[in-house]
Amino acid sequence: MDQHGGRATILEFIQKVCQSMIDKPDYLSVSYQVGEQTTQFVIEVHKDDMGKLIGKNGQNIGSIRTLVTNIATKYQLRAVVLVEE
Repeated sequence: MDQHGGRATILEFIQKVCQSMIDKPDYLSVSYQVGEQTTQFVIEVHKDDMGKLIGKNGQNIGSIRTLVTNIATKYQLRAVVLVEE
């Protein structure tokens, strides 16, 4: 399967999930950086939405990371999700 297409799929997935969770979607930015072995997906949100994105005890972001890992495996990718304010 196409790795570039996989990255685009993951990027779109992260954007849709995050937009549905936060109050200020205009401040949402999702990007990725391709490393030698791993693709880093970086989520940036408004500081007021940080708690909603992370969730209680990190459950929300943990779930997003698990789903991204599963999608990445389908495209033979290694992916990590980082959150920045």
